[in-house]
Amino acid sequence: MNVTRAIQQYVDKMITDAGPGMKMLLMDRETISVVSMAFAQSEMLMKEVFLFERIDVERSRERLKYLKCIVFIRPTRDNIMLLQRELRSPKFGSYHINFSNIIPRTDIKELAESDESESVREVREIYADYLPVNPNLFSLHIPSCLQALSWKPDALERTTQGLVSVLLSFKFRPAIRFRAGSTAAQTLAKKVHETINKETALFSFRPPEDGAAPPLLLILDRRDDPVTPLLNQWTYQAMVHELLTINKQRVDLSCVNGVPKDLKEVVLSTEQDEFYAKNLYANFGEIASTIKVLMDEFQRKANDQRKIESIADMKNFVETYPQFRKMSGTVTKHLVLISELSVQVGRQQLFEVSELEQEIACRADHSTQLQRVKRLVADEKTSPWNALRLVLLYAMRYERHANCDTSGLLKLLADRSGKSHIVPRMLEYISTVARQELFNTVKITDAVKLTRNLIKELKGVENVYVQHECVLKGTIEEVIKGRPLDAQYPIMGNEVPYRRPPSEVIVFIVGGATYEESLAVHRYNQEGHKIVLGGTTIHNSESFIEEVLSATVVKAFILVYRRRVRVNRSSATMNVSIERKRTDCAALPKGWQREEVLRKTGLSAGKVDVYYYSPTGKKIESKPQLARALGDTIDLSTFDYPAGRIIAPPSMAAAQLLHAHHGPQSYPMQQQQQQQHQHPGAALRRKLPAALVGSPLFGATNVISLATPISSGGNAKPPSHQYDYSRGMRADTSLIPPIRQTASIFKQPVTVVRSQETDSSKVKRELQHGTQVKPKQMFWEKRLENLGASNTHNEEIGTIELPKRLRPIGPGIRETTVLQSLATALHHNTHPVTGQTASKTSLNTNAGVFLNPDQPLMTSVTISEEDIKRQEERVQYARLRLQEALRA
Repeated sequence: MNVTRAIQQYVDKMITDAGPGMKMLLMDRETISVVSMAFAQSEMLMKEVFLFERIDVERSRERLKYLKCIVFIRPTRDNIMLLQRELRSPKFGSYHINFSNIIPRTDIKELAESDESESVREVREIYADYLPVNPNLFSLHIPSCLQALSWKPDALERTTQGLVSVLLSFKFRPAIRFRAGSTAAQTLAKKVHETINKETALFSFRPPEDGAAPPLLLILDRRDDPVTPLLNQWTYQAMVHELLTINKQRVDLSCVNGVPKDLKEVVLSTEQDEFYAKNLYANFGEIASTIKVLMDEFQRKANDQRKIESIADMKNFVETYPQFRKMSGTVTKHLVLISELSVQVGRQQLFEVSELEQEIACRADHSTQLQRVKRLVADEKTSPWNALRLVLLYAMRYERHANCDTSGLLKLLADRSGKSHIVPRMLEYISTVARQELFNTVKITDAVKLTRNLIKELKGVENVYVQHECVLKGTIEEVIKGRPLDAQYPIMGNEVPYRRPPSEVIVFIVGGATYEESLAVHRYNQEGHKIVLGGTTIHNSESFIEEVLSATVVKAFILVYRRRVRVNRSSATMNVSIERKRTDCAALPKGWQREEVLRKTGLSAGKVDVYYYSPTGKKIESKPQLARALGDTIDLSTFDYPAGRIIAPPSMAAAQLLHAHHGPQSYPMQQQQQQQHQHPGAALRRKLPAALVGSPLFGATNVISLATPISSGGNAKPPSHQYDYSRGMRADTSLIPPIRQTASIFKQPVTVVRSQETDSSKVKRELQHGTQVKPKQMFWEKRLENLGASNTHNEEIGTIELPKRLRPIGPGIRETTVLQSLATALHHNTHPVTGQTASKTSLNTNAGVFLNPDQPLMTSVTISEEDIKRQEERVQYARLRLQEALRA
């Protein structure tokens, strides 16, 4: 069982079946990683594949009919649409289409309809829908699969497809077991089981002979073992991933000082690097000795290359030079990696930190371990990240200890890094099984487990840095020894459990696997077993904590503490007292928190600084930085950064507040007040308290448009007009001047004077072609330019100046037009008036750019509470001046 070999065989087959000749490989964002992790580019060139392109990236449309196109993509809806577009205008001579998983028949039919030039030679499924990390390890590269400790729908679908692909690539119809008590594991097992039953023809493999047990798919939950991803690692591959991060077999060294340009990014592949494959699981001490041997061998060969004294020596040099260059690159690459690992170990004091991590994970000694954790957390030489991991391990082990001091460690941690909010999220993440069995917090009644723990204690520890054993090791031992599994790992479906242990096992961990667990699987495989490990992703401590933050529900967690900061100014000493308060921010996506920092003393006493923290703990200090962090997930145009809430426009708030106070039953009285021109709407708009904005009074269930007349009949329909005056805009974004009003907010009756008397009932309509829709004009700025207001003598009425913050959009929009559109939006729109959200470049160059008809023709503007207060102060000041002038 070798996942890398399985992928290589599939790729070899699809290239060979395309026939001889020059070929190109057309892939998507995920399959390009699958191929690159199984083959080097030089190997693909030897197979006559000379061009590599992505279907989801804009490409040159130059026709290359002499090339055969091998398509290797996932059967997603987006990829199908992109492939249809490619087939309608084929760029290559022929197409050999390969999907990495099961494709619906309807999609094949759509592709056939798009292949008008009949350039497709074959369409087939090859089951290579996963990333081969090591021969015994695969990943689906799903960094976050849970939300509120339940599956994300898209992640569940992708995981199901990936697991089905693994089973089909090995030709397994397995028995499926899942971790009891894990909803996520049970849900995934059910989905895979349903897919197997649905695709019976695909899974009609020959059953095992001689009564042997079928292969086993064992689905586990990361929540049952949250300790393993948090520990520092000391084997080569795991150590590189923990300290430098391996992303799809690539390590980014651009931040390392003194690294040559060609080593800014290095590839670590067991298929392409013999030294890496041999030392994958060697510990840090062994790898240093091994690299010394490699260096000696390289120097010996380098000296041999200098001795060229004859024609035979020159011939030998030419033949051996490629291997010499390859060895030179290997030596340089691993020297750089090991040197940087050594620097990180010394800089972060990893020997001392790792020893304490292993002590906490493996044995209980509360008082001693607490003092050591406090000392290391307070030590400036300990990195904030290592301090966080020590606190997490302590909090999980001693959560229910009588003298647990997690709160004290949280304060120390908050002073160091501000990451203290992660600790309660981790305690929420770990499962009940982990609490009971991982740290032996309950009495062990299983005789086998009790004996195993006693033997482990009697054996002692050979290496204090690797004494921890992952939970997966004990689980695999129970499986391969044929122990009863029904209680802890129920079987899915109506399968009859076999008494014999399975000969092939696929273990999949929901929430991600680790390289330490891969090492445990490797050791069992060396004994002759056939086990493959997979996970939604491959974790180091940083990615695991990000997974925890994404998976847990953010509860109201407020940490208030006082900190004294000593500030020296010209030999004077001043104590500054600071109070922090952090709460969840309901206006932002789930997981975001808002922090208020109140300065209690000092020169800036009373000042409040506001910060925001992302679900991963990143600190945000300004609104532009918040916008960059959130991207397109939320519109911040109406978000008040200091207050942490969305601001409703004053006109809408006043209308909703009035309705909430009076209720629908008092509507006739309101109409009477409107007719008497004594409606208090304007006063309410000016005096609306900021605290009412965003309150339950303003919910959508309470909103009733006061501008809509209410008749006595319940079924009365509003009259049909060409223009929608209640919106103030036409469907094609034409401007409609505001209806004449005698109050500042609510509509009043208007006298209509017609220029000619006509009977609308006598108008004949042509209905042969149905209702005709006026086409939208593309060059909207030409149509809207030079609009202006005039009096009855066609004299243009003077306009006020446009504020500096309000800028028109488009090259043909004047300031007067902007003011008219703004007045229209303010009078007729019930939504916040913020301006157009399209980019300035699109508005100036794109003739078909979308214009929001509910917004005025101006760039996006945010009005904060401070702006409203300043405007109110200006109005009050103007009234005082007017009163003084009248008294004078």
